[in-house]
Formats: sequence, structure tokens, C-alpha cells
Amino acid sequence: MFTPLGNRVLVERLPEETMTEGGLYVPTGYERKASEGYVRGIGPDVKHISVDEHIMFAKYSGSDFESMGKDFLILTEDDVMGKINE
Repeated sequence: MFTPLGNRVLVERLPEETMTEGGLYVPTGYERKASEGYVRGIGPDVKHISVDEHIMFAKYSGSDFESMGKDFLILTEDDVMGKINE
């Protein structure tokens, strides 16, 4: 698995949205990537976020990569906009 360094955060993105709120299906390639996910790893300098928290992040931030069939994103702690309390 990937271990973030410094103030970086490893986030597992939520699945892409394939249906609009009105019930229409979005064609392949036009899906909107979620700007929220679950923290799966944190670097040693991260102070305000913990593993397994549900967070929201800036739409075009971080670096995407895929591992084990899941979409992940590497962000800095500053890219995290807030925590989502469930």
C-alpha cells in the first residue's frame, strides 16, 4: 500500500456519479468525479485529519492514481476543505 509523506493525505474517492438528480443516466466519459472521499492514509505532518474520516476536497486538486481497482487521490492537507460528519 501507499504511505504518504509530509503533509500529504491519501484519499479513496467515492464512485463517479452515473445518474443525475433527475434520474437521467450520464454517458460514459462524461461522469462527474466526486470531490469527496475517505482518508486511507496520512503523512507524519498532518495535524487535523485522521484515517477513515469522510472529507471534501477541492475539485481539481491532487494527483489521481488507481490501485487494486479503486480510485485514489494524493492531496496536501491544505487541499482538504472540511470533514463530513455522518
